[in-house]
Amino acid sequence: MIKRIIKNIACFGLQTSNIESQSGFTLVELLVAMTIGAALSIGLVMTVRTVFSTNSSVVNRVTAINQVQNAVDYISRDSQTAQAQNGSYVSSTDSNSNAILTFTIPQLPNGEAAPASIIYTVNNDTLTRNGQLIATNIPSGGFTVDVSGVRYVSITSTVTGYRSATETRIINLEP
Repeated sequence: MIKRIIKNIACFGLQTSNIESQSGFTLVELLVAMTIGAALSIGLVMTVRTVFSTNSSVVNRVTAINQVQNAVDYISRDSQTAQAQNGSYVSSTDSNSNAILTFTIPQLPNGEAAPASIIYTVNNDTLTRNGQLIATNIPSGGFTVDVSGVRYVSITSTVTGYRSATETRIINLEP
């Protein structure tokens, strides 16, 4: 009986040594690998998120700049044409307190008759020129005209989203 117990112990010892000699990962090694993998994944996700938020910010900024530049181009050209043709410009507001800028141009530089007047209006958040859309996302008060003293037009466009962007330009109407 003692021989059988010793034999069983010896066999058990051989079996455990065979198990230990098998290759594989220990629990500690797996936990370390999973921790490193998780840290790399978190870093990758944060990098991708930063890239997308930066892209959104840049797109909003470019949109705001383009809208303001578009409005500046139209208003500057109309202002210069009105002054060159001894025209005039006035500003007013409508019943909803929306800014209105009107340029009167007698004729175009090539001698053709010009429209009697070119009217810029702001309704809600859009700037229009004789009914044609010039810019959107113009916030309340984003289009202002000062007719006292130095005459200028201030245009602001704000594009909202994940990251908002605002652009403001001032056009001096006096030569």
